[in-house]
Amino acid sequence: MKKNNYHLEIPADSPKEESVIIYRSWFECLFHQGPKNFMAGMIALLLYAFYGMSLEMSGLTESLKSIIKTFIPIIDANRRNRENGHKGGAYGKNGGRPKNPSGVPILLETEEGKKTPNDNVKKKENDKVSVYVNKTEGSTTHTDIDLYIPLFFFKNLRDPRRQAEKFVDHYTATGWKLPGGAYIETEEQRLALARNWEVRDDPGGRYKLDDLKMWRSLYEMAPPDIQPLMLGDISFAHGPKAQITCPCKVYEWIEANKESLQPIMFPWAAGLQICYKIPKE
Repeated sequence: MKKNNYHLEIPADSPKEESVIIYRSWFECLFHQGPKNFMAGMIALLLYAFYGMSLEMSGLTESLKSIIKTFIPIIDANRRNRENGHKGGAYGKNGGRPKNPSGVPILLETEEGKKTPNDNVKKKENDKVSVYVNKTEGSTTHTDIDLYIPLFFFKNLRDPRRQAEKFVDHYTATGWKLPGGAYIETEEQRLALARNWEVRDDPGGRYKLDDLKMWRSLYEMAPPDIQPLMLGDISFAHGPKAQITCPCKVYEWIEANKESLQPIMFPWAAGLQICYKIPKE
């Protein structure tokens, strides 16, 4: 067993990560808890991120522990996306992406004017996202519509669920293959395809950009059971008071974490009192 300066025991066989992403919203939330709580919370967060140490061993107050718990799902997701210490490490020991049988990655999108084997796939909104695919079949076709709803919601579409359904229906019908026969195998590749999905029947512009930016910051901090509820019939209004219309469980989560979420919500409300309206079920 090794001990650090804070006399916390770190098991020798604990997993050891070399890097972790800390988001500005996390820093601000902890910073507003005061110097002592900031230091204690940051140490507990990094001990979990680097060594997998449970928050139960940190000695944090319950309120501070509840804040850190909202960060953990994101840390876990980032860890899965960086297996072996490399971005995209899930593809192999050295973190390389899959290649086609000729050994050359197939690019779905490149800069305008350059032709590729798949240049018949149109670009959307000048995105220059490269998607690598291979022709190895055998993985389960991903028809989970809920995976794509957050992406279309935060692209500010008016009917994100319908677009997610259209996207999944289209590629399920093709067997998740591109026109050239290349197979779209991984979740990362399919999400990249969804980002470039050409939307023709949704005018977009559902929310003002400031409203959507604030809501996305809250969404990224929300626990997994709350996040789906934040993608439904939400509305925002500014007047004598700032008003948010959201499901009851979302309101309860915001109220329970009011102090930690204040750095996000206070600037959005321009210092006004925030009131909530619960939609009728």
